[in-house]
Amino acid sequence: MSINFRNSAASLVVVLIVGGLLWTWVVVSYDPELTTVNTFEANDTESSVSNSSDDALVSIEITSGEDVLGWDQLGISLEVDGNQYPCSLTGLSSVEQNGSKVATSLSADGSTFAIKVDATSESTFAELDLSTMKERANGSYSLKFSKNDIFLGSNTTAMVVTNQSFSQIVSAPNGAYSLDDSERLDWYDYDFSVHRIDPKEQVYVIQEENITYKLQFISYYNEDDESRHIQLIVGWLSGPSLPAFEDPNLIAQSPCIIEGAGSSWSLNQIVVIHENGIDICNQSCTVKIQIQYQGVNVKAMSKVELL
Repeated sequence: MSINFRNSAASLVVVLIVGGLLWTWVVVSYDPELTTVNTFEANDTESSVSNSSDDALVSIEITSGEDVLGWDQLGISLEVDGNQYPCSLTGLSSVEQNGSKVATSLSADGSTFAIKVDATSESTFAELDLSTMKERANGSYSLKFSKNDIFLGSNTTAMVVTNQSFSQIVSAPNGAYSLDDSERLDWYDYDFSVHRIDPKEQVYVIQEENITYKLQFISYYNEDDESRHIQLIVGWLSGPSLPAFEDPNLIAQSPCIIEGAGSSWSLNQIVVIHENGIDICNQSCTVKIQIQYQGVNVKAMSKVELL
């Protein structure tokens, strides 16, 4: 073996090792992007708090950023003295779910369900029933999840919509419901450069029995950036009212109301958070505001002191 060949082989090994180390560093050090670049500012309202249960508490404004945010993908909550208070436009919010592979909450619009599925098991599927928006374990499911594999149920069909956003779809579009349970859904793209799964920019319109839904996959990762925690949003389009809205273990009165909101939230628009029949703050208190867009916290907001 010539010296030149040995030198070339050694150089190739070094390049491969260095390249592998660099790729590993990129993957490990990857910092997930924010889902919106908008920044928010919160302030105390001019009115003082009292013992009543309808006080105006805080105002929130988008102070920079050009993103137009749909309320169907927003979540706003207040924290006072360690207690969490979800807020909505309609006065409906969700009850915290525990002990299930499917965690469901209402978005700020009060009608769209934000769902987190624990798909970490490689041996069993997490099963979701869309009519109840809960985990179903008896085989009668709408969708099932394991790792990055997602299948429709046996009574479920779907079509893919790519020319309209989730918010723009308000009724079932024309088209063939050609997807069924025979093969897994093609719902993501794989970014090899950072070893990430990114949901496709598309919406599934789903028919199950006599109800039509719209569904979009938002993320493959949870708030700690752990994989196999699939996040999606689901909205009702047509058919009978969903049993989920009648479930007291899932839906409850929202402690706070969002007022001044239009069909979306954009730059310089101010919304005001009011108490909704619950006395959240009856004297000076510190309010911590949490805003999520597509399941990710927006840029940090300062606490607001109410007097």
